[in-house]
Amino acid sequence: MRSIAIMECARSVMFLFLSQVLLLALLNITSTNALPPAWDFPAIYNFGDWNLDTGGISASFEPIQAPYGESFFRGLAGRFSDGRLLIDFIGVRAFWIHNTGPIGCLPTATFDLRNPKPGVLDKYGCLKSHNEVALEFNRQLKSRIRTLRADLGHAAITYVDVYAAKYELISNAKSEDFMVLQKICCGLHEGNTHVWCGQRGIVRGAEVFGGACANP
Repeated sequence: MRSIAIMECARSVMFLFLSQVLLLALLNITSTNALPPAWDFPAIYNFGDWNLDTGGISASFEPIQAPYGESFFRGLAGRFSDGRLLIDFIGVRAFWIHNTGPIGCLPTATFDLRNPKPGVLDKYGCLKSHNEVALEFNRQLKSRIRTLRADLGHAAITYVDVYAAKYELISNAKSEDFMVLQKICCGLHEGNTHVWCGQRGIVRGAEVFGGACANP
């Protein structure tokens, strides 16, 4: 009787063991089949700042105050969002980093100049001091990118010289059929009065809309 009991116990243990193995196998098959297919991100197209801003607004305009960025890791991030964004969790290997353009050539930089002294503008009508700041920024940016390339050996970081491309276009504006370089092509701008593009304002007691030029 004792041997029969031992055999029955052994069968029960073996049945339980095999049942657990079968259950685990089924669970593994089910979970594997339930997984979504691997996503491939050949590129990320970022339109606007609301959902993807990683600090650009703070760098360009003014610091973003709390509660923006409050859920970022270890503290506020100065982002125009809750802090943690989708692009923080997508591993990427290829980066395009472009420098800043010749900001001294922007119409907003030169519009208010009245009879500038000799040497203030270059031969294309651009504000030299502003462009010098842009060039210094680009120099330091390029230096930082060299450091990044050394630190991130598996990443492909492409530095794009937007300054050179834009300045080349400005220097050959006539041949490219750009007739007026220093005109702000959207909004209403009279003297020190500015109604910026897409906005409304009061000028001489009347409401005006800052629309685009007739032939922008």
